[in-house]
Parts: sequence; C-alpha cells; structure tokens
Amino acid sequence: MNQTTIKRIATLALAGTMLFSVVACGGSSSGTSGDNGSTSQQGEQIPDPFQEFDSAEDAQKAAGFDITVPDPLDDTWKGVYRVDVDGELIEVIYNQGNPDDSWEAYRIRKGAGTDDVSGDYNDYAETSQEEVDGKTVTLKGEGGKVMLATWTDGGYSYSISAAPDGPFDAGMEKGDVLSLVAAIR
Repeated sequence: MNQTTIKRIATLALAGTMLFSVVACGGSSSGTSGDNGSTSQQGEQIPDPFQEFDSAEDAQKAAGFDITVPDPLDDTWKGVYRVDVDGELIEVIYNQGNPDDSWEAYRIRKGAGTDDVSGDYNDYAETSQEEVDGKTVTLKGEGGKVMLATWTDGGYSYSISAAPDGPFDAGMEKGDVLSLVAAIR
C-alpha cells in the first residue's frame, strides 16, 4: 500500500469513530428539567410514583388499608392524601398557607411491612428512641429538634418527616412529634 491509501484508511477510520461517538452520545442531556424536575440521565421524564386523592377514604380504598392521622391544625393547613402506584404506601402531606401560596410542613407515611418507608436517608447528628403507647419510636434530628420519626406497629411501618424547606426546616419539637405519633394508626 502506498502512503496516500494508508492516510485515506486512517481518515475513514477516524471519521467512523467520530460518527459512532456522535450517534452514541448525541441524545444525552444534563439530566435536568425545567418543570417538576425528575428526569433520567437520558432526559426522559420519570413518572410520579404517587397518585393524589381528595380524601383519606379514597386513598385508603386504593391502598387496601386504613390510616388514621391528626386533623390539620387550623383552616390554613391542608392534608394531601397520596398512594404509591403499587398501593403499598399511603402518604399524607400537610401543607400550610393559602392555595396560591402554600408550603409543605411535614409528611406522614404508612406502609405494609417493617422496612423504613420515610424516604429520608440523611445522616443526622442526633438519634434517640422513645416509647409511645408501647411502640419504640426512633427520632433523628439536630440541635434538639426532630427531622424524622420512624416506628413499626401491627405489620406496618410509619414515619413523620419535617419538610426541609417548610416552617419546620430546623426540625420539630420532640413533644409535638410524639403527640403526632400517638395519634397515628
């Protein structure tokens, strides 16, 4: 082979490699989205794993088990009932404020089994355990405030978590959390 033929083959090989790279990587995105934010690495929207319900009764029917939670504190609070798509978890999100300007304060979850259903896998500086109505409740937080409470009872796992950007962003008072635990079934 002469020198010109070798250069042509090398150029074609390099062009083929570059074309393959462009095709293989061309559809990628940064993994972010301008709307509610959940995307995969390929830029595809990840569906919300929860379905929202207008009432506790409707959520309980969808999940196939009951949940008892405290009423909202006053008219400025609203409980939003959601069930995961598998029907294994009921979540109640307590929002405070008016419909045009509200924020999440805390959420309560109940799921079948004994695994942690909180979805909160942060490391907290403080961890303690308290007994409430014969249930051992694990409290996690910082600075004497509670960010997360978890416990099991009767084949179900429960959690209360303070919203990191809400009115309890520094955590909730331990007594308030324990009162909530006592009211949840």
